[in-house]
Amino acid sequence: EPTEGLAGAHLEPVSTAAQRVIDLPSEQVVGRRVQITGLTKTPEFNGQWGKVENFDFSCKRYAVQLLPAEGVPMIVKLRGENLRMPPVLSLCFKQATRKQGAWRPSLQASTV
Repeated sequence: EPTEGLAGAHLEPVSTAAQRVIDLPSEQVVGRRVQITGLTKTPEFNGQWGKVENFDFSCKRYAVQLLPAEGVPMIVKLRGENLRMPPVLSLCFKQATRKQGAWRPSLQASTV
């Protein structure tokens, strides 16, 4: 059910589930922000965010630039099953009814 947001914005319910990278073609993943999960040999990377730079077909791994809060950014190569993408939200406007009297923005999930 829609709810009122900040400054009267109209918020539509959206899915908050992260999308598994392994379920997507590599061209839909490159350039996107991802979160690292499920690493056992280097668990210190779990929970960190990065940007997918490219897919290395020779080793079947994504090259991910880590975006650490501190220190120097680094590139790591990870399997798709260890990466999750947050849902993409987009702002759109729906025509208001006479009862509402004005245009109101609403957030909706996008499958970009």
